[in-house]
Amino acid sequence: MKARGLRFARSRTGNIATMLALFSPVAIGLAAVAVDIGAVHLDRRNAQSLTDIAALVAVSDLPNASGAATASFADNKVKATLIPSETEALVGPTVRVTRGRIDPTKPPRQRFVADAEPANAVRVDFRRQGRLHFAGTFMDDPTIAVSAVASRSAEGAFSVGSRLASLKGGIANKVLGALLGTELSLSVMDYEALVKADVSLFSFLDRLAIETGVTAGTYDRLLATRGTVAQLASALSKMDGLPGSVRAILSSIAASPGAGNIAAPLDLLVQLGSAGSATVGTAGGGLDVTAGVLEILTAAAAVGNGERQLALDLGAALPGLLDVRLDLAVGEPPVRSPWLEMGEPGSEVRTAQTRLIVNVGIAGPGGAIGSPIHLPIYVELASARARLTEVSCPSGHPDSAEMKIAARPGVAELRIAAVNPTGLDDFTRDPSFSKATLVNTALVKVRADARLAIENMTDRSVTFSAGDIKSRSIKTVSTTTPVASLTRSLIDDLDLDIQVLGLDLGVSSLVQATLKPTLRPLAPVVDEVLMTILDAVGVGIGEADIRAHGVRCGPAVLVQ
Repeated sequence: MKARGLRFARSRTGNIATMLALFSPVAIGLAAVAVDIGAVHLDRRNAQSLTDIAALVAVSDLPNASGAATASFADNKVKATLIPSETEALVGPTVRVTRGRIDPTKPPRQRFVADAEPANAVRVDFRRQGRLHFAGTFMDDPTIAVSAVASRSAEGAFSVGSRLASLKGGIANKVLGALLGTELSLSVMDYEALVKADVSLFSFLDRLAIETGVTAGTYDRLLATRGTVAQLASALSKMDGLPGSVRAILSSIAASPGAGNIAAPLDLLVQLGSAGSATVGTAGGGLDVTAGVLEILTAAAAVGNGERQLALDLGAALPGLLDVRLDLAVGEPPVRSPWLEMGEPGSEVRTAQTRLIVNVGIAGPGGAIGSPIHLPIYVELASARARLTEVSCPSGHPDSAEMKIAARPGVAELRIAAVNPTGLDDFTRDPSFSKATLVNTALVKVRADARLAIENMTDRSVTFSAGDIKSRSIKTVSTTTPVASLTRSLIDDLDLDIQVLGLDLGVSSLVQATLKPTLRPLAPVVDEVLMTILDAVGVGIGEADIRAHGVRCGPAVLVQ
């Protein structure tokens, strides 16, 4: 018996079977762990893919980012509960959507800035329970939490200004001609043809590059040069598709020595955002951005005359007025804002600050006021502004794009007062005002002043649909202050000093009863003169005309 036990102990047969029996539970356990790890890893990869897709979908529809993200999960057969950012995770699949901006100056993991506006990115956080196939009997299923950040560059081209509604008795010809350094004699048909003429902005810049000799480099390099009004008109005259009458007008301006002497800083005319890095001659990579010929000319005339002051005799321009004389000064837009800008939400354009003095001669009514009445009107306009607040490209194509712009007309001040026109173009100082002499005869002397302020301290949002952008729609934002009759308001508020035979008699009832009734019927005519002059410069009293010129929809990309 003892010998049999020794033989069993010394025997080497059956070792493998024994070891297999001993280690099989360990191997089976390791295999189970491997299966669970692989399953969790696969589940995480699947969750990450779903989250990446949801982030790309959400950033493509920023105004409805949360709805777009949850719809993306639903399309992939995942019913996830949307939770606000401040809410703790709930049981079951949850998704959190946070809008923000990408700050390229920060390290990659910190570039997404949550809740920063204007938004151009979305972070989607997705959480759900994984599944342990074997280890779940003795431990909890793991929580799978993934996130994805996607951004999209969407840019809009927009401008702010004022339309020249009509020729209005030839005043526009004289003002525009003086601004452009030439003489204009536009007929109604010529004017209408100019208003309707549109050109591709980048094709125009390609032509302008030839005129200025900047045929290599980027559009930003081209815009850094100083062109002239003549060069702009020459480039426009060579654009395809323009009517012959428009070409003739542009060629005439281009050939004028005066237009060649007016510098037009191109960076005050147009800024192109990221599209400015495209090479000249590429037409902006095929971007469809249009601009009106007359808009380009008036904007160039305004920025080109920022260094000089104009004095014009407009003659007896309208019925009831004996003569109209104008002193005009156009300042530089604040922070060198361009007339037209292409940029992301947050970009802003402004009109130039403008001052003018209009001296109007009006026939006296007879009697005590037999001589002409001299009515000097001073107008100062601060810059109107427009700020791009949102660009939406739901399908990733401009045909479905929408732009939202917040606009505000400039603060305006109108006075009937005596103003020295010298130094009118010094916008660092306020002019000095005194009572104006309206009537000065041997019998009667009438001095007066009045002031009217028009201001709008709140922005108004306007929306441009894809159809509005394509059809060149112009939307007008008006001030909250009524501006139905500017001159009439000034006349009604006149503070009069009247002297009869050199004696200060206060407000003589006879003169008062004669003077204001004479002026009031002519108030609409004087308003028309004021509006025409300002429209020719591209600004308006109490109104700002906003136009969306085009949209650039960049692709949605994952950031991290």
